[in-house]
Amino acid sequence: MALGATEKEITVFVAEIIAGKSQREAYRIARPLSRKWKDKSVDDRASALFNKVEVQHRYAEMLAKATAAVEKTCVMTFAEKRRILMNIAMDPAERKENVIKAIDLDNKMEGVYVNRTELTGAGGGAVEFVWAGESE
Repeated sequence: MALGATEKEITVFVAEIIAGKSQREAYRIARPLSRKWKDKSVDDRASALFNKVEVQHRYAEMLAKATAAVEKTCVMTFAEKRRILMNIAMDPAERKENVIKAIDLDNKMEGVYVNRTELTGAGGGAVEFVWAGESE
């Protein structure tokens, strides 16, 4: 096994990464004794484990299964939605406002637009941050 990890540890490690955990968190869950280690030690080992060929194969396999499971629960996949929008946008008989809406929605799905949020403090002044445990 890669870096002394068992098949079960690799499966848990990969499953946690696919679930959204960091490599550090996934490694500590998969190999509980590492909870006592320094972060740098865990990070180094987690990175080395993740970069092993057999772990990459397991990751690809499990990610494909997870993606397929999610797609089964979707009414339409992302690709299907984009294909419909493309057909609307490319149809010369379609009304101009529908073409613009289709292009706009496709751009939103692609993340083309940047959403900005501005924060201000009391009375429009600067925002003040206080870290937990600190007094003002």
